[in-house]
Amino acid sequence: MNITLKITSLLGLLLFGFLLLLILTSPDTIEESAKGFVRYQIEKEVQAKQEIISQSTTAEKALNIATKLGFEKEKTQQDLNNKLPEKNRCYDRIYVWL
Repeated sequence: MNITLKITSLLGLLLFGFLLLLILTSPDTIEESAKGFVRYQIEKEVQAKQEIISQSTTAEKALNIATKLGFEKEKTQQDLNNKLPEKNRCYDRIYVWL
């Protein structure tokens, strides 16, 4: 039992001593690796939430409404573009009569 504890503590000292030495000698590499890991985890979680949101019926309804409104906006803009010259001609005729 005593020997097992000594071997375990010696292995722990070697392992954590090596990790401490590694961190102290190359902190920039460790920091970049940690940033990459955090970035990966955030992207993974955001993609999972985005998939859940995009599959919901509320999102589908909102997308349908937005598409419909976009179509109505384009139609209204075309109507305005087509009818405005006619109105201007009418106003020109009124001014000519006055």
